[in-house]
Amino acid sequence: MNIKNLVDFDNGDGVDLFEHTMSVVNKTSSNIYLRLAALFNDLGVDEFSSFASRLKIDKNTRYNVKKLMTFSNVELNTDTRFMSSFIHEIGVDNLDLLFDLKLADISSRTNNLGDCVKELNNLRETYMKFLETKPVIGIKDLDIDGKSLSQMSFDSKLVGVILNDILKKVMNEELENKRNVLEEYVDVKYR
Repeated sequence: MNIKNLVDFDNGDGVDLFEHTMSVVNKTSSNIYLRLAALFNDLGVDEFSSFASRLKIDKNTRYNVKKLMTFSNVELNTDTRFMSSFIHEIGVDNLDLLFDLKLADISSRTNNLGDCVKELNNLRETYMKFLETKPVIGIKDLDIDGKSLSQMSFDSKLVGVILNDILKKVMNEELENKRNVLEEYVDVKYR
């Protein structure tokens, strides 16, 4: 399916998909990632990838647009483990853009608009407050780093595996993000 196929295409709820798509694009800020994600969101990642290849769009733009498109339909919740994992996956820089995309999409529909917008704005506020608590959402947030693991005599090939393992455990609240706790875990599991 391409953009011209959206014209007169009813998605089942009486909304013309082309009009909906144009409304979403118009309601987003003028960020290139956001606008492209809004334009191609109903067409899919494959259609965007094909378009991006033809226009030789840079890899960074492709990556960020695909992230926004991929996560635009994920149902968000306020569980701290979910938020950590979600923010880790989408990236802090894309989080606010994602909320803009979701808000543009929701406000381009007609049914139950007020409640949905209010709920989304509350979620956005919760996620932003969560970020202010400096949660562990990436390897850089761990209380241990690759240099520390190398000093513990771990092979450089294993350091990345260990850090990713620790990150998952800390994000899932299975390990406390304290250096001594992390060193003990690594000693027991990887020696």
